[in-house]
Amino acid sequence: MKKVIYLMTLSLIFIYGCSNEDSSSLDISQQDLKFKSLSISFEDLQSKPGSKTASKTLESGANGHFSTQEGNTISFSSGDDGEFGNWNIKGVVNFKGDVICATVEGNQAVIQLVITQVGKIPVEASGEIVVGYTHLFLLEDNGEGFNAPKDRYWDYNLYIPDTYDFCLELPPSVYLEIFAGFGVGQFSDTAKKSDQIQVE
Repeated sequence: MKKVIYLMTLSLIFIYGCSNEDSSSLDISQQDLKFKSLSISFEDLQSKPGSKTASKTLESGANGHFSTQEGNTISFSSGDDGEFGNWNIKGVVNFKGDVICATVEGNQAVIQLVITQVGKIPVEASGEIVVGYTHLFLLEDNGEGFNAPKDRYWDYNLYIPDTYDFCLELPPSVYLEIFAGFGVGQFSDTAKKSDQIQVE
């Protein structure tokens, strides 16, 4: 009987210790979660070779549903027939937006959106996530199928503290060039196997 009680106590200590370890590592990772963005002016954006503006949504587009390594879940579509698409992000940050356009190069797309609704966000992101601000996200579609690598997203986004409801047509190559100049950001794999980003 003493052996059984000893084994049960040892098991409880082991289970408790593992659950404490898991929760403490979760706390550490929660501290590292943040919304990373970089402000840019419309004039600076327009001065980049390869950037131009368009009065309507492009023919090409993108859509999908994916989770980020930072703890957010994103659903989006770039719209059809000149209609705006939608962007919905939940998790560490929570906001919705109208997708103005997707500028596509190969398997990558820069998604341009204007924020229309803001939910719960970290205090440190309150100056970046504002109704009416224009945000640009870079996404990569790595194909479908069992052997296809995971789709990816750039872990920083650009934002302009103003509303631009026409397509800025910022191509992925220029987007990457901007971040190369600042030396920040990198591609990250989407967090789940079921995640899908589709660029067309």
